[in-house]
Amino acid sequence: MVVAVTMGSVAALAEDAAKPADTATGITSTGDKALDELLAKEKEGRKACKIDICSALRSKTAAGPDISCHVVQTLPKAALNKMLAKSTISWPWDTVHCQSDIALKRAVLVSAMTQPKYEAVFNPTTVTCEIERGAGADKYVFKVSLAPKVTFENGKATVAQLQWGDVEAPLLAKGVLWPITGIDNKTGMLSGQFSAMVNDFADKKCDEVKDQLKTN
Repeated sequence: MVVAVTMGSVAALAEDAAKPADTATGITSTGDKALDELLAKEKEGRKACKIDICSALRSKTAAGPDISCHVVQTLPKAALNKMLAKSTISWPWDTVHCQSDIALKRAVLVSAMTQPKYEAVFNPTTVTCEIERGAGADKYVFKVSLAPKVTFENGKATVAQLQWGDVEAPLLAKGVLWPITGIDNKTGMLSGQFSAMVNDFADKKCDEVKDQLKTN
């Protein structure tokens, strides 16, 4: 599902895909003050992880610790529909709240930035999400696994495969989620967006914390 573009095992690389005024979604505001505040709070909560990843990407030295983060990401309905715009599927529910523990090998990130061509294989990750369904309705909870591979050429992501695994969800939710992951596995519908967001993260998003990067 759309979690791929935000979290996945490299979800930190697209760490604020659904924030207000984000260029990836074109959303300037959700129109909901409480939701906008939540998105801002979550972005701040991901900042330490962002600094660790950007430090590895920018230092281009394999010496140093690997990266482990707990990532929390809320996705408004408008962001979900934006990401699904190229498919025949629209998002039938409301906001989605996701979280995942991610582990990134420093050597993989550095190789992606320094080698002329490199296929980065990231650790499999399980993402757990809650889907809001409107007032009075119980939330749907689902889990989905993915094991991304991203090909880099001269430090830029060119091809991505999110490689979705099984979806654990209530029957009605699975009926929507499974086709989305299946379509992406076959066509790269979301994976193409993911490549662009990886590049945006390595450039613009890392520039946002360039004065806080760790040198060792």
